[in-house]
This record gives sequence, C-alpha cells and structure tokens, in this order.
Amino acid sequence: GIEKIVAENQSGQVPIDRGLIGTVFGEPGKELRKQVMDELGVRMAMAPNDKFINLRGSQEKIDEAAEMINTFMKENYTEEMDIDQSDESVLVIGLNGAENYLQQMEKEFEVKVNLRKARHVVSIRGTEENVAKARASVSRFLYGGEGFCVLKVAVADSTLGIVIGKGGSNLQKLEKEFEGATLQVQRSSNTLLIRGTEEVVRPCWSSVVRMMATAKITETITIDSEQHDTVSATTVKRIMDNIPVAINVTEHSVKIRGTAADVRDAKLAVLDILGAGYEAKVDLCAQHFAKLRVAMKESSPFADIQSENDVVIEVDALSSSLGIKGKRANAKRAKLQIISFLESFYGDEFQKIKVARPLLKIIGDASKIGEISAISGALVFIDRDTSTIQGQGDPECVTKALAMVQGNLKEAEKLVFVAKFEPTDAWLIPKLIGKNGDVIQYLRDHSGCKVDVIRAESCVVISADEEETVQRGKQLLDNLVEKERKENVFIAIPEDAMPNFIGKGGANIKKLQEKYRVGIERMRKDPYRIHISGKTTSVAVTAKAVTDWLYNWESIYGSLVVPLNENELVGDDYFAPIENQFGVKVTVKKDALKLTVRGGSPDLRKDALKKIVEEMSKVRETAAARLAAERATAAEAEEEEEDDDEEEEDDEEEDEEEEETPAPPAPKPVVVPPQPTRTPVTNGTSRRGAPPRNGTNGHSREPAPPKASVAALGLLDMLVSTPSQMVSDTPQPPRAPEVPVAPAPSASGSQGGRALLNFLVSESTDNVSDNASEGQVTAAPARSTTYKSVSGFRVRV
Repeated sequence: GIEKIVAENQSGQVPIDRGLIGTVFGEPGKELRKQVMDELGVRMAMAPNDKFINLRGSQEKIDEAAEMINTFMKENYTEEMDIDQSDESVLVIGLNGAENYLQQMEKEFEVKVNLRKARHVVSIRGTEENVAKARASVSRFLYGGEGFCVLKVAVADSTLGIVIGKGGSNLQKLEKEFEGATLQVQRSSNTLLIRGTEEVVRPCWSSVVRMMATAKITETITIDSEQHDTVSATTVKRIMDNIPVAINVTEHSVKIRGTAADVRDAKLAVLDILGAGYEAKVDLCAQHFAKLRVAMKESSPFADIQSENDVVIEVDALSSSLGIKGKRANAKRAKLQIISFLESFYGDEFQKIKVARPLLKIIGDASKIGEISAISGALVFIDRDTSTIQGQGDPECVTKALAMVQGNLKEAEKLVFVAKFEPTDAWLIPKLIGKNGDVIQYLRDHSGCKVDVIRAESCVVISADEEETVQRGKQLLDNLVEKERKENVFIAIPEDAMPNFIGKGGANIKKLQEKYRVGIERMRKDPYRIHISGKTTSVAVTAKAVTDWLYNWESIYGSLVVPLNENELVGDDYFAPIENQFGVKVTVKKDALKLTVRGGSPDLRKDALKKIVEEMSKVRETAAARLAAERATAAEAEEEEEDDDEEEEDDEEEDEEEEETPAPPAPKPVVVPPQPTRTPVTNGTSRRGAPPRNGTNGHSREPAPPKASVAALGLLDMLVSTPSQMVSDTPQPPRAPEVPVAPAPSASGSQGGRALLNFLVSESTDNVSDNASEGQVTAAPARSTTYKSVSGFRVRV
C-alpha cells in the first residue's frame, strides 16, 4: 500500500529555456504531452520559477518522460528574428505561382517557420543546427550577403504603373535583360526589390533609376471658380521659372506635367496658393527609410521639432518620405532641423551640397540627376526648399555622386554667373535695375547676355551660350557695382551725436549738401546711419568731412558705457585716480546700473575702461568676502540664540530642584584684598584669541561695556548666584579669582540691594578710569553676561 503510493509519486525536474515553454505546452507539444501524461502516466507542469518542468510518477516513467522531453526540445529549438514590416509580403508571396520563400525554406532546412505579423518577427523551429542555417538564409534573402545582392528602390505612386508596365511587362523585360535578377514589388510600401548576383543587380537597379527619373507623368488638381481666380498667369509663370514643368489652368482644373519629382514639387506649390496649406517633403532612399522606421518604434526623434515649430510631421511609407505641414516659415525651419538630425543619424551615408537657386534649375535637370544616380550607385535628390542637392546610400557612392554634381556645377557656372548680395548691400538691387529698368537693359545690350534680377534673393543672374560672353557681362556688372559704391556711401552716427550732426532744423546737413553738392539723408530702417550720394569726388570729400567731424566729437563727447551689477556699485570718487591718469570722466548711475566713461580720445577711453574693469574685479572680490563674513556672523548669532534657549530650559529645571533644597549656610565674612590691575586688550583679539566680530582694524563697533569697581563686583556676587550657577550668552574673558563676600540679608536679595547694584554698575564708568590705581580692577571688554540668583531673578550685564 504505502510503499506503492510512494513508488508511484516520485518527482523529477527537466530544465527548460523560456523560449521553449510555449512550444512544449502549446500546440506543437500537444503530441508530446499526450505521450508523457496519457501513455506513461507522468504528470508534468511548469515550476513557479519558469526554469524547470516538474514531473511526478514512478522513477522509471519519470526518466523515460525526461528523455522524451529533452529529445523534443532538442528537435524544436526556436529562434526569432526581427524584420521590417515592408519585407513581410516578400516572404509569403510566391512568384509566378511558385511556393513562397518560407515554404521553400521549410523543405530545404527541415524546419518550421512562422511569420508573426503582430510583432514583425519570423519564428524558426527545428534542430539548433538547422535553425541557424535557416536564419542565415532569411537574412541573405532579405538583405543580401555571400555573393547575393538585394537592392531596394522606393517608387513614387505616380510612377509605379510605369515601372511595372501593363500586366508586369516592364518587370519581365528587365528580368529578361538582366538574366538572373528577380524583381518584386512590395505593395505595402511601393518598394521594388531586385535580387540576384552583384553583376546583374547593380545594372538592373541603374536602369530602373533612369526609368523613374525620366518618366513623364501628369497630375490634375480640381478647382472651383473662386480658386481659378487665385491661380493667376503670373503665379503659374513664377512656378514654372523655378521648376521645369508645364502647367495648364482651365476653368475647373490645373494640370501639371513633367517628371515625378518635379510634378510633386509644383503640385505642392499650387496647393499652397489655393489655400490647402504649405507642405515640405524630405525624401529618403528605401534603406534609409527602413532604418528610420526601426528607430521610431520606441519614440519619435521628431517630437520636439514638431512641438517647437508648431507643425505636423508625417511618415509617408508609400513614397519613403517625411511630410512637414504648417505655416511656411515654421515648416521650412522644421525641415532644416530634420535634415540636420538626418545628417547626424546617417553619418556619411547622407550628404548634401548648397547650390545657388538660379543654378539649381540647370544642374537639377531630371535626366542629369538620374544619370548621376545610375552611375554612382547613390540616390540623388533635389531639395528646392533648402536649395541643396542630397546624396544618400553607401558613403563611397554618395561621395562619388556629389563629386559628379560639383563637376556639373562648375560647368554650369561657366555659362551662368550668379552675383549674390548680402542684406547690407540690398540697396544695390534697385540701383542695378535703374529707372524703368534702363540699367539692366544697358547690361543686356552691351554684354549680349540674358540678365535677370531676383529681388527675393538679392541676386543678379547673367547667362549666355558662351563662356566669353558671360565673362563680358560679369565685368560690366562689376564696373557698375564699383561705380555705385563710390557714388553711395553709408556712415554710422552715434545716437548721442546725431542731434549735433543734424543741427537745428537740419541746418548742418543743409550746409554740407550745399557746400559739397551731394545728397544726405537718414536711413529709414536704420535712423543712425546716413546715406551720402552724388558724384564720386564730391561723395569722397563729404565722407571725409563727416569722418573728421565724428573724430572731433568723439574726442569731446564720446563715451563708453558698461553695465554693472548691484554688488559693483561704488561712488564716482572711487575712480578719481583713473580719471587723473587718462584724462577722462567716469560716472556711475546707480539707478540705471551702468558706468560711463566720457572725454579723452577713443584710445584713452578704451585704456581707462580696461583699468576700470580691473578695479571692478577687486570690488566684486571685496563684496563677496563681505557677504561671506555677514553670513558667518548671522550663523554664529543664530547658534548663540539656540544655546541661550537651551540654557534657559536647563535653568528652569534647576529652579525647580532648588525650591526643594534648603539654602546653604552663610560663609564667614572676609576682607577683599587688593587686586592686580587688568590691562584692556587692544590688539584686535579677544582674551581667548578669537578675532573681533565686527568692525575693521581689530576694533569693535559696539559701545564699550561699563567698567565695574571691586566693591561693585563683590556686591554683585553677594546678590546673585555663585559662578557655578552663572549663565553666559558667550564665553567669558578671564576674571579676577572669585572671593566670597558677606551674604545679603535674605536669600532672595533685598530691594535695596538690587537698587544699589544698578547704581554701582552704572556709576562705575565715571568712577573707574582706564588707568586704574592699585587695588582697582579695570574691566576687560566683554560681551553681555546673564547672572541668575538663587531665588530665580536674572541680571544681564
């Protein structure tokens, strides 16, 4: 009975990996559990720590079940590998009716493979050796390796039909032309995958890129009558000047024709004009887009950019791009921040070069860009918002692509010259245009070039069919600019000097104008700058006269102003030595927290200011030291106050004890002997060697305590408690040895005694001199001391 029960209820454990728990106790392990539990009669369950399988039954059956479980786990080793969501369809869709890749892999490696779409992972189950082989095969199939190449091309939705062809004819044509390559479209992301050996995949990829770059498409935007009035001929011309597309506006639609990238940019511009809102795009190659999506699984790297600029950033999987929607200025600012992030994120795989906008249209021709991409192996994009050309892909390929772009740019600059003017020289643009455009027409007629002025970008564009013609136009432009700079001079006038320069009712300016026959006016946007215009010689002489006047004014009225902090405030007389040394006047305005240096030459003012800066550093150090000392004093006072409170509490406890204790017997009267003279301490230290608490030079600013005679001190000892019962606010200086005196008539002290005490203490300052004679005591300076009598009253001296 009992022995049988014990024999049939033995226990055992089998170690198990967490990844195999679902396999053993799930659907795959159904047959195993049936054999172990039903046929062998062994109960099996997971241990609480999820590290073992607990078995219960006879020892013989437990050993047999453990062997079956170990064999099962060995044959069902499982691994999972993460994949990009866009690659899922490639694994489960067969080509031309054939088995899909996962089915082929199961047969080849004798494993079980499942695609877990919810988690975007591939689960492979089998022996550990076979699982490793199958995993390597999946990686090679998706990403290439070991002589196998996989390239991805993001295809715009508008050109997808052109790439595929009717019934897939274009894909079949490509596979036939590049034998050994297989082409497959991922519909979920509009990505074309090209697989095969390196020798056939690269040329096939280049052919697809050329096809996409040159394919012409048409986009139609439906509009109403109100929107039709918004799309004017001038607006359409401006778009077509910047983007090589054809735009046709009808009563109910706007049709745009050109290459896919150009049409998209033109469409966004038209939609912005129609009031649909501004949208900027950031294009990415397929590999970069997949890498970015993996990084965005946990958190978006663009959340801060989105909130900071008040824009909406969207991920467009069908075009492998990012869309930024919002106000034009905000969207452009956000786009620059995104591009800066991408440069850091991808490193050398993402590079760009800046191109002058007029040149962008020339070197950004779709066929040229497509050819650069096809030859270099990197995808090249035009970004019109930032006026850049970007290269993406393998670092070596990107470097090669941008070098080709730079070569095209140099060639373009031979036939197109762009003169870019800084904002401070924007006044030159209207001068170069001239009245009714006569100056720009002069340039065109005498150079034989096409000359355009782009006001929005403050630049002049000169182009021609021959390099010599362009150089002639450039020389004429340089001559005109030089002439205008000589005939137009701008001089800054200090704010304080402007009233003196103008004169009452502009009298001084009128005199200058009449004397030198020039025009002088204050700038509207910068009222402290003047514009002198006229003939070259007259302008030069006038400018010199104004400069000389400014130098003289600076010598007399010129000033330098420096802001101050509150801890740097000092009186004007503090800088008297500096004023005498440099011949300047220094003024400190405490309410405005600023210091002004006036007079002297500009060089002397600068030298004086340098000296003042040195002095102010000393002022700051002194202020800092004073603040530290004040804080230390305050902390010490707070500690002393806390000590007083604690001592008063102790005194109250002692009072209670003394009420129960009889008064001690009165001591015998004794005669007070003469005491040695005490010399006051005057070296700046206390009796205990501590530094003085307040004041400078070792002297206390507190009033000196009253000096007491020997008789007063003796009477004090009679009226108050013994030294052992004395409570002091601070450590006391040394006193003469304590001498017992005759006790008062009562233990509590008479009223007359207390009155006499007050009289003697107050009168002692008049009766005792600093140079006391023998038999007197000169009181040393000390802090206030509190004495407590036996009866409980306190006296503070």
